[in-house]
Amino acid sequence: MAVIEFTDYALIWWDQNMISRRRSGERPVASWEEMEVLMRRRFVPNHYSRNLYLKLQARLSKMYF
Repeated sequence: MAVIEFTDYALIWWDQNMISRRRSGERPVASWEEMEVLMRRRFVPNHYSRNLYLKLQARLSKMYF
């Protein structure tokens, strides 16, 4: 799995996440998609998607008008 490539804080975060999941009785992460969701929640700021969308809209409006 991609986890073997984690270093520094990402590795610490992953280990803590897995310990927490085990303690609360949740099942282990079984797919890339599930892992991606967890990583996005932790490492991508909430406003990032909105800002990216607004930049795209601005560029598209310049192209067509």
